[in-house]
Amino acid sequence: VAAAPQSVRQIGAKGTLVLAATDTGLFASQDAGATFQLVDLPNGSAGVLAESVWSVAPVGGGGWVAAGVTACAVGAPPPNVYFGFDADPQNCPAGNNAALWRSDDGMAWTSITATPPRAGTGRTTLAVGPTTDPAHTRVYAFVGAVDGSKTLGYWRSDDGGRTYVDASGSLANPTL
Repeated sequence: VAAAPQSVRQIGAKGTLVLAATDTGLFASQDAGATFQLVDLPNGSAGVLAESVWSVAPVGGGGWVAAGVTACAVGAPPPNVYFGFDADPQNCPAGNNAALWRSDDGMAWTSITATPPRAGTGRTTLAVGPTTDPAHTRVYAFVGAVDGSKTLGYWRSDDGGRTYVDASGSLANPTL
């Protein structure tokens, strides 16, 4: 059972589905916000981990994307924006690195593994372009450092959040 959220970071809604990105995970309501349940986001071979979710956004056609960071290990609390860690077998086996998820309906989620390298990454915030063609909805990810100290870059998806590429290019990075 997850702790009650202390911070709601972003809310997305479509019809009676409401998704809330919080410091203790992603919560979903299918009754227009009357009740919420914690969504178990997949974390691959790391097991069932607590998440701190920063962004959730619709990509059209009923699809959604979410971004956050995971706890260091099963049973550990979700991390905050500062003092995260890369994967380390002794101190933080799973790492607190950027995690991206996608859903076709807002309830069943998959972990996105087709991204630029995640080592060193942490808090990630998403922005979504027009959703008139869900298969090609553009998603931008603003990627911060695992310890919260600076901006690392920008990732872009041209396929509704299924895959990402580094899109930092020549964009000035004000926190380097």
